[in-house]
This record gives sequence, structure tokens and C-alpha cells, in this order.
Amino acid sequence: MTKPKYRRLTYDDRRVIENMCKAKKTQSEIANAIGVSQSTISRELSRNRVEGVYTHGRA
Repeated sequence: MTKPKYRRLTYDDRRVIENMCKAKKTQSEIANAIGVSQSTISRELSRNRVEGVYTHGRA
């Protein structure tokens, strides 16, 4: 069986995303900080925002 070419975002990754969003960091800055693509961050934010605010607990 081959190894997947992706990795799932961990609980800690999602906490970093939430904290960096609160600090008004860009998606690119967040992506670089946790080692994923900007599009991964974009998808995560669009899927898990409530009233425009990202919360890691929802994800």
C-alpha cells in the first residue's frame, strides 16, 4: 500500500489557524507556519467558519 500524498490537519494545526486568523495573518502566512498549501487553508476556513469567524472546535 502506498503512502498518501497529503496529511490531515491536526487539532494543533487548527488551533494555530484560529490564533493566526485572530492576529489578522494572511492565508499564505498561516500556510507557511504549519507547512501546508494556501489552498488547504482556504478550504479549511471556508468549511469551518461560523458567522465569518473560524473556530477550531467546529472542525
